[in-house]
Amino acid sequence: PLSPAMSVTGQSFLTTPSELKQQLSLQDSVYLQAIYYNAKGGDLAPYYDQIQANPVVRFKETQEPIVLAGYHHEWQPGVHSLFLAGRLQDTVEVSNPQFQTALGNPNSGTVLPAFIEQRYQSDLEIYTMEAQQIFDLHPHTLIFGGRFQTGHLDTQNNSANARVSSPVFQDALNTILPSQQNLDPNLQRATLYAYYHLEPVEGLKLIAGLDYDHLSAPVNFRSPPLVAGEESIDKISPKAGVIWTPQDGLTLRGAYARGLTGVSIDQSFQLEPTQVAGFTQTFRSAIPEAVAGANSGEELEMARLSIEKKFRTQTFLGLSVGLLNSEANRQRGVYVLDTSGVFTAVPAQALEALDYRERSLAVTLDQLVGKEWSFGAHYRVTKSALDQQIVGVTGLSPTPAGFLQSTETEAILHQGNLFAIYNHPSGFFAQAQALWFMQNNQGNTPKLPGDNFWQFNLLAGYRFWHRKAEATIGLLNLADQDYRLNPLNTTMQLPRDRTFTASFRFSF
Repeated sequence: PLSPAMSVTGQSFLTTPSELKQQLSLQDSVYLQAIYYNAKGGDLAPYYDQIQANPVVRFKETQEPIVLAGYHHEWQPGVHSLFLAGRLQDTVEVSNPQFQTALGNPNSGTVLPAFIEQRYQSDLEIYTMEAQQIFDLHPHTLIFGGRFQTGHLDTQNNSANARVSSPVFQDALNTILPSQQNLDPNLQRATLYAYYHLEPVEGLKLIAGLDYDHLSAPVNFRSPPLVAGEESIDKISPKAGVIWTPQDGLTLRGAYARGLTGVSIDQSFQLEPTQVAGFTQTFRSAIPEAVAGANSGEELEMARLSIEKKFRTQTFLGLSVGLLNSEANRQRGVYVLDTSGVFTAVPAQALEALDYRERSLAVTLDQLVGKEWSFGAHYRVTKSALDQQIVGVTGLSPTPAGFLQSTETEAILHQGNLFAIYNHPSGFFAQAQALWFMQNNQGNTPKLPGDNFWQFNLLAGYRFWHRKAEATIGLLNLADQDYRLNPLNTTMQLPRDRTFTASFRFSF
């Protein structure tokens, strides 16, 4: 009854990013960026079975606009000061006649799913400022800075017309519906960071870093019934990395990092390094949102190791392993039956703990043949596990047994990619691709059988105007192969039937 049901087939969107960089002098430059975004559609979440998609939910999202301004000054070679400031704006509107929540009876321990007509709107406005200083004086490099973000989320939610399988529960819930909630929670984040790079000998780089984050985020502005207020998280996050090239053509890289996610788009614009030793350390959400919904303040842990070898035969071999862990505690809206007098329902918050673990192994083999051909074979296996546990309901002691859910799900996904690419000096190019997927699932109720399938793609195109323009056409999923994949493993978006694609890109 607490599954995060909210999402519809079909989407239209328009995004118009604009960027300008102007050199003011030999030492000074400015940067301006404006992003306008408008999208609307239905349930876009990936599902194991598309029949699970909500056919009646609709959303609209606008950013009108996001505006950023940056300044860079070079004091001397290797010594740089940077500043970034901006206004982030995002409005989301959702209409969902079948929003799913839960209604529980504390006396019997019974919990039933309830479906409510919902209209939701969240208007986010955040102001961000960040200053950074770089000292790149070989063999030492020091990067340090601070970021401060403040804003609010003007949120409205209207609920009406409950539908529950029990007439008693339904009558009780409709005694307080329709209801309207208006919240304006604040968001603040302060970050201090420092990174130190050392090259003690040629071919070896050592990286160490440390973050301090203070995040004050809304308690629950996403899962109705909502609750006002903010809660704070303080976290110190170490970083470490190494890049070692013991000989020409051989590189070993390793990284370890902890971190803290934000609330929404607040962490998508920053000067702080987003990678350690070439591995991504910044995530908007590590726990797949298609399975657990959106979260705030996830505590992250990342570790990666890779070996990359280039042979004289123009053969490239790569091997990498990695882990990604994420933990989050959140509150989700539910209703509880009040049996002290006339049966009615009261809003409450279910306290949920999430624990996500991901392990991966990847092997890549690429071969250049002459000046025009390249071939490749890539393999990746990912094991993802998610533990979700409702640990209590606010104001209820003891918590009704029906609320105390605990699920442990796991999915193992094997992916293969075989491809051949042809590039002609005239600008013509073509590509053939064969994608393979095999998945096994455990712990799901009802059980999710695995899948094993191939998809084949053909693409061709032409580059012209000194490679500033590129036109491409292609056929994806030639065999018209549908599939069923558990979204606990994140994958690229795959077409479910034979698809024609065309694109044109132009750069200047």
